[in-house]
Amino acid sequence: MEIQQENVKDFHQNDVLCGKGNSVNRHVGNIQLRTIVSELKYEYVATPRKEKQVFSKVIVKKIRSMNPPGRFLMKDESNGLWNDIGDAGPKGAWSKTRMVLREGAPELQKKIDAGEIKVTTNFLAEMDPKEREEM
Repeated sequence: MEIQQENVKDFHQNDVLCGKGNSVNRHVGNIQLRTIVSELKYEYVATPRKEKQVFSKVIVKKIRSMNPPGRFLMKDESNGLWNDIGDAGPKGAWSKTRMVLREGAPELQKKIDAGEIKVTTNFLAEMDPKEREEM
């Protein structure tokens, strides 16, 4: 069964709602996204810039692989319906996920640099090399 991507009237628990405000932030799909990000954030901050894009792609893939598949939806104010924003581009899911990953990053980087936080996981090293190349 194909999941609807455009003119979505009812979103579900795995959808991430793009926009501002408490109703968006409190949606269970957005909470799930922030939970996934929190699991990877320290390593994201400690990772060299050229490798950071992999994190957002893996997170988006995880959301889109849920059952039912998660979508990244933006409300069309002209008709009140929701549309998937896609993955790529400045307003796509990868970009939106990178924004969440960067929230609070400068403060975390200072703590990592000062030795207050030790980053012990190695998410990138644990990835299958073929999968990493595809990202």
